[in-house]
Amino acid sequence: MRVLRDGQLDPGFGVDGLVQVDTGDDSDAGYGLAQQADGKLLVAGRLDSGAYGDFGVARLNPDGTLDTSFGEIDGPQRRGYRRINIGPTAFINDEARAVALQSDGRIVVAGVGYAMDGSFNYPRFAVARFTTSGDLDTSFGSGGTMVAPATAAEVSEYVTGIATRRDGSMPNDRITVVGYVFARSTAVVRRYLSNGQPDTSFGSGGELQITESMVNGQRQGMTRIDAGVWTDAGKLVVVGTGGDRGFVFQRFNANGSLDTTFGSGGRVLVKFSGVTEYDEPASITLLDDGRIVAAGYASMTYGSAAASKDFAVVQLLPDGTPDPAFGDGHGRSTYPLSMAADQAFAIAATADGDLLAAGTANDDEYTGPGDSRRGAFMRLQGDRRLFRDSFE
Repeated sequence: MRVLRDGQLDPGFGVDGLVQVDTGDDSDAGYGLAQQADGKLLVAGRLDSGAYGDFGVARLNPDGTLDTSFGEIDGPQRRGYRRINIGPTAFINDEARAVALQSDGRIVVAGVGYAMDGSFNYPRFAVARFTTSGDLDTSFGSGGTMVAPATAAEVSEYVTGIATRRDGSMPNDRITVVGYVFARSTAVVRRYLSNGQPDTSFGSGGELQITESMVNGQRQGMTRIDAGVWTDAGKLVVVGTGGDRGFVFQRFNANGSLDTTFGSGGRVLVKFSGVTEYDEPASITLLDDGRIVAAGYASMTYGSAAASKDFAVVQLLPDGTPDPAFGDGHGRSTYPLSMAADQAFAIAATADGDLLAAGTANDDEYTGPGDSRRGAFMRLQGDRRLFRDSFE
């Protein structure tokens, strides 16, 4: 979907602002988006090839049409998309969650693959690299793909994103993948060299395990990472959740050590709701002055109604302090797009300093059975301390 500045669908993109990529099988889904320097768009997600989904990446021209110079070969041209089965068998639902570009234009896709562990297949961190034409790059990992060893035996591990700089680039083309271990109160960061080999200068052998714990009555760590971003100074800021059920931020140095100058001993918690309700992030970005912005949902209560999810945005100063000039004066802004469940999944800063959050909202006019969620955008005014319209 592409919208104009005023929020209206862009008639110059796809069909009235919308594009669908359909491989003709059961269920396709896009989760990650990146823009090339030439304006073409890369979409990563799941492309079905029958009963099971595979890693998928599609490329669109700036007008939303499929780029037929990219992807699977189909006669004299290509299909505009590529599917890759990560394995270990064809009867597994692989799924890409994020896409990023290396400096030479090669395409890195990260998501969930599977590996045999004991008698069962378990989800694992998986990364693939494609050439600029959409062919699997066999110089990367093992024949173009890589499935990471697990943090422990017989656990399920899930990728949530690739951490990049705010401009979408990866520092020194190294690949930083974030996620978590299911039901183990452990978040995971893995960093790889540009060729897919573990970056042993980061964490322990290229891996950072962040396990939540209580130390002297203070909560440390986090249970999962939902998104990460690299600062211009070479530090990694991540956002996720913990047992305190709010937006949890942590910052790490370039070698993976915790930056204890950030927040309180390297950790910041921002809550919107009460202690028993959940507020959860999904995306993070940086402003050009180093301030940190994250978006997700907050559990809000209005009058006697039960708590419902609303779009929620948090803004921190570079040192982790909630920005007193943002939202409610405590670095928080939330708004109900409907009377039901709303949630932001992405956040970006516009060229004039505003913030644009995107996600889903309940359609109040839909009263029949089934799923009533619709795509939704919310734009927040930027820093009021700055002059507007480029007058500075």
